[in-house]
Amino acid sequence: MGLGVQIDLSAPDAMEQIRHNIELLWKEHERLSGMGGPVKFASALDLRVKKTIGGLTGLPSLHRSSHQNGGSDEISVLGLSGLLADAQTALLHKVSHQDGGNDELNAAGLAGLLADPQTAAAGGADTEMQFNDGGALEGAPNVRYDPATDTLQLGGASDYTEIEADGTIKAVGGATTFNDINISGLALGTGPAAPAIIAINSTGILTYAFIGTGVLADELHGSLEALHDYLEGSDIVPHVHWCPTTADAGNVKWQIEYIWISRTGTITTSTTIAVTTAAGGTAWALKRSDFPTVDGTSRNIGDRFMFRIFRDPADAADTYGFDAAILDVGIHYEKDMMGSRGITTK
Repeated sequence: MGLGVQIDLSAPDAMEQIRHNIELLWKEHERLSGMGGPVKFASALDLRVKKTIGGLTGLPSLHRSSHQNGGSDEISVLGLSGLLADAQTALLHKVSHQDGGNDELNAAGLAGLLADPQTAAAGGADTEMQFNDGGALEGAPNVRYDPATDTLQLGGASDYTEIEADGTIKAVGGATTFNDINISGLALGTGPAAPAIIAINSTGILTYAFIGTGVLADELHGSLEALHDYLEGSDIVPHVHWCPTTADAGNVKWQIEYIWISRTGTITTSTTIAVTTAAGGTAWALKRSDFPTVDGTSRNIGDRFMFRIFRDPADAADTYGFDAAILDVGIHYEKDMMGSRGITTK
């Protein structure tokens, strides 16, 4: 048998060609051996096969090194679809997403709750703690702690409630509130022309009635103290609660002569203020007449407000010619604390 074997080892199917030709040679060997005698190759075949096969040292070596990471012919799975033959384990890549990473994540704008509990970071100046409107860490802070004075402020920059180092609560600006001091009319002292005592609307309850005719001015006297929750330096508004005793029309002019003196001061000259209110035409309808505001500059807790309230029926502005029944007299005042720290000091 004359066989010519020519194999190109650089061909993609070189291994398949070698396997196929060896198989043919072996079959030829079996055929010739069966015919009696050892296998003998023709010189041309012997030279070609021995030269070609003899140059091989074995199967081609593994060439994965050329395809793996860093190889000369590196293979990448990017862009491929489907499943890889081997199971893949996700690599930890938190470093790229954490603070300072090349793909840093930011929780701003995300909805819902974060998986881990959050601790508010220090904000503001120095060690000031701030919780701001709407839960956002921006805008004007409405909760502020000042470590220098050890005080906590709740509210805006100028209107807030302050909790001081000793636990005292103080209102500032719009956080202040108002209170009322009232003295029953029957608890007031009478003057030279005392009002008559009458029954309220035919009941068994009595009160003073200021006459609406004649030339004498009915009057009552009393005094009040600036209480310990008073916002020192703020104004006050005296007022009187009263009722007309008939359904007639007309105006009642109430007047107050007062002195407001310091608890350690000297009694000075008095001031008189007045307010005129329509009777309204309904008997025993409750009225409140507010006098002009009284300046409270430099006034403090414990200061005395002494007064005389009167009605002068001879005054041209007083046109209701019947009794005006007084219920009580008082002042409205502004307060900033529940009381004072000391007996005489805020």
